[in-house]
Amino acid sequence: MSPIIIALLAGLASVFNFHIGNGGLRVSLGIIVLIIALYKYEKLNVLKTSLLSGIAVFVVRIILDYAGTGSVDETVLYHALEIIFYLVYGFLFDLMVRKDTSVYKSPLILVLMLCDFGANAAEYLARFLFLQSAIVPVDFQTVFLAAFIRSAVIWVIIHFVFKLDESKHAFTK
Repeated sequence: MSPIIIALLAGLASVFNFHIGNGGLRVSLGIIVLIIALYKYEKLNVLKTSLLSGIAVFVVRIILDYAGTGSVDETVLYHALEIIFYLVYGFLFDLMVRKDTSVYKSPLILVLMLCDFGANAAEYLARFLFLQSAIVPVDFQTVFLAAFIRSAVIWVIIHFVFKLDESKHAFTK
């Protein structure tokens, strides 16, 4: 599977999303598509695929904003920072899942939640640094809930749709 195809699928899937809480935190199918693809296709370059997926999600959201309002002036940087979420999630996934060589594996759903939480933290930090006026406080419970929902959906699809073995969640190269 090609990183470009995965990115296009993630971008299209990101159209399907819902907001959690009052802080603008969004649960999108885009990241779910990316992580399932990275788990299923071990030979995919994680950082390249994550970056391309983040860019695809950014482009789709800009197109949707333009289609809805006729303008994107105020949302370009806001959506561009979502690329950081995808890139950091991919980096953490590579580090904590693919390169995990420990004998005793942590449950995959917990590792995915850590990846998600770390990616959210990185994106929020970038938003704080670049968009201070657009920052809406997000509480810990909301970020945790978003991480849990995305991770649970990924875990269910990996186990019950693709029937992939969690015990192999370390990739050896």
